[in-house]
Amino acid sequence: MERNVLLEVVQASDVPLVRLFVPSEDDEKHFEPLDDGSVDGDSVASESSSDASKSPEEGDKATIPPPLDLSKPWVDISILEFDDPSLFMFQCLELLQQKEALEEKIQDYYTRDSTWSLFLHRAGAEVLSGRTKLVCLCAVHNAEDNTWYRAVIKASLSPQQTCVRFADYGDFGIVSSTSLQALPDGFKELPLMAVQGCLHGVEPVGADLAEWSQEAIRRFEELAAGKKLVAKPRGVANHSRSTNEETKISLELYDTSEGNEDVLIADVLVNEGLARRINET
Repeated sequence: MERNVLLEVVQASDVPLVRLFVPSEDDEKHFEPLDDGSVDGDSVASESSSDASKSPEEGDKATIPPPLDLSKPWVDISILEFDDPSLFMFQCLELLQQKEALEEKIQDYYTRDSTWSLFLHRAGAEVLSGRTKLVCLCAVHNAEDNTWYRAVIKASLSPQQTCVRFADYGDFGIVSSTSLQALPDGFKELPLMAVQGCLHGVEPVGADLAEWSQEAIRRFEELAAGKKLVAKPRGVANHSRSTNEETKISLELYDTSEGNEDVLIADVLVNEGLARRINET
């Protein structure tokens, strides 16, 4: 049976925290909160706001990975995940060997003998003590490939399920809360490999400047996905104090694989009428 449902966004983020309201059995014009006791929106929002308001001096600096060094004028990158030219996840190729070495150490650390497994289970419980912390860097076991990864906790969906973003790959996953484990500081020395990016200097065409056309998204995929690109960092579009997982970098992207001619991807989109220069009249 279909029912009207009202949705209130309690906290806006990659995975919005919401509260649902359903019609009352006595009066369909009156809506009551649908609450199974698994999520307390007010307390989660309050807790997240409290964490975000803390200064870096109040936190444990040793637990925060260093920011990705983008001080060089040119950086080799590849696109990991993308929504559109204004939001994609990329990785720096020069750090790939360090990432692979770190992943081997992580697998070894979390697959030791049963004594270590018991210790890690107890340590993991500390990550989830009381309530999963948003934007918490931890280790997570992915049952699909039986592999451990660094992950950023995005939302506690229930006592049994947690939504995470795999910190070195950029994609989301819903995992068992019991698969989360504390991450030693030694595994936080490498910057988070998956970083948010946006194409520098362009915006969608049309009346809605906040939304890219499907044609522009498909063309961007053809130009950028699965390729080794050369990027010129042009500044930070937005920044998070907690981890660079939420920092967005504005990039000029060049495809240098086409013979002797470097192709500026933004120019292609503009020349094909799929984007326009920002502030262009």
